[in-house]
Amino acid sequence: MPATGKWYFEFVTTELAETNRAAVSVGEFDSHLISQENQAGDHYMLALGASGSDRLWYYGNEKDDYNYTPATGDIWQFAFDITGTTHKIWIRQNAGNWFGTSSSTFASGSPAQSQNKTSTDTLFYVAHNGLSGSASSASTVVFNFGQDSSFAGNKTAQGNQDSNSIGDFYYTPPTGFLALCTKNLPAPAVTPSEHFNALLYTGTGSNQDIDGVGFRPDFVWAKNRTAATSHMLTDSVRGVYKTLNANNLTSEGSLTTALRSFNSNGFSLGSNTNINTNTNKYVSWNWKAGGAGGSSNTNGDITSTVSANTDAGFSIVSWTGNETVNTVGHGLSKAPEVIIIKNRERSSNWITLSTTGADAVGYLNETTIFGTSNLPYFFGNGDGGTYTAPTSSVFTIGGSGETQVNASGEDLIAYCFHSVDGFSRFGNYIGNSTGVNGTFVYTGFRPALVIMKDLERAVQWYITDDEQNSGVNSTTVSISEHLQIDNDSAHDSPSGVTYLSNGFKIHTVGTGQNYVGERFIYLAFAAVPFKYANAF
Repeated sequence: MPATGKWYFEFVTTELAETNRAAVSVGEFDSHLISQENQAGDHYMLALGASGSDRLWYYGNEKDDYNYTPATGDIWQFAFDITGTTHKIWIRQNAGNWFGTSSSTFASGSPAQSQNKTSTDTLFYVAHNGLSGSASSASTVVFNFGQDSSFAGNKTAQGNQDSNSIGDFYYTPPTGFLALCTKNLPAPAVTPSEHFNALLYTGTGSNQDIDGVGFRPDFVWAKNRTAATSHMLTDSVRGVYKTLNANNLTSEGSLTTALRSFNSNGFSLGSNTNINTNTNKYVSWNWKAGGAGGSSNTNGDITSTVSANTDAGFSIVSWTGNETVNTVGHGLSKAPEVIIIKNRERSSNWITLSTTGADAVGYLNETTIFGTSNLPYFFGNGDGGTYTAPTSSVFTIGGSGETQVNASGEDLIAYCFHSVDGFSRFGNYIGNSTGVNGTFVYTGFRPALVIMKDLERAVQWYITDDEQNSGVNSTTVSISEHLQIDNDSAHDSPSGVTYLSNGFKIHTVGTGQNYVGERFIYLAFAAVPFKYANAF
């Protein structure tokens, strides 16, 4: 569902159960629980049943009775507005009066219900779910989101369209309310394949060019899938030959046999065994930033060198520390949601900040739990002090003793990310450990890469991509291989993740990716925006 806009859909009731109500719900999307009548929160629910006690209208966990009498064959209209800071919804049965009014004429100023949004980045869902008894014996409906005004042959088609001349509706949608379909979604500002790509290659043990990235990368993260060797990270700000290992504490290495050049369609490799062992299978994840070397950024107290891709929400930031609480310019147009920092000159952790949900910090190279106690040390004014969240121009780094982010006279590197519609999304989800009905995470695109970590438990970082698992299904990719960032293991399976046209679904039962009730961080990058992704 979109995060904003005015939308319309309709449905017909095909069966009314005597004892098992069903409901059509519209509301704020919670990735781990579809709202039901007893769940507090911002959603709207029309309960449909054959008996009087089963004819109820819910808003959140409050109940109103609009004295409607549902019957088989009823056509219901839903119009909802999620622009601005308030949700508004209008409902009508069989072209009668709009709920909460005494008129059949649509009046935008008098919705049946309205409520302030609980988030500035709200996503909405539309769902049909049983409320009691067996779902298979509950009341049933057929939705029309503009695809068929006959409701699969249950009515005579009417052929009405929305204000964009899109759709096939039984009734005419209110002016300005659009069919809830991909045609009405805005065109993405970023073409994913021009800014990120995952690529497989086979090592030769000697110099070779890797082509097929599709652009000149500025950040290449490569991993051996055959053998247990370190993750190799090279970027165009630090320069070729300069390697860091995401899975350990080690300082930067200079290896003339590692990544030797960034090319217009890929990169060149030397014979280093971590990145180019003969016959071994490798994966590389490739990002485009703002070009080799970067440029000077004086937005912060410390002058940084930044290579920024503002369209794609990604920047590489280099600076020299001074062990004084300072700010560093990151070069992006929005506040980063994920910042990963490494001291290049000493053995130290990969400090990883997530600002999605409750701000927390952890280590990319370890399984440790994310928490808030270290936020003032790394991103604030130190022991007993306060944490300062990143802004649209700078992030704050700690002072005295904070050698992992601000060691005096030592060089540091950061990778900064914020979400871009149709290209990337960074957030949290709640695990449920229910296997086939596992947690679904909406991203707004079919993913090419997903990184995930349990914030509340000391377990591995998991990283999956569609290249290592291509050919399973072009529209629903069941991931059978994954890698772990915090160690040097070769690929493992199964991962228990399915890539869908608008997100991903977790099927595992256990602690790694879907532990019940626990919150996970994720970083996702797109293969295809939802507007253009195949259905499933």
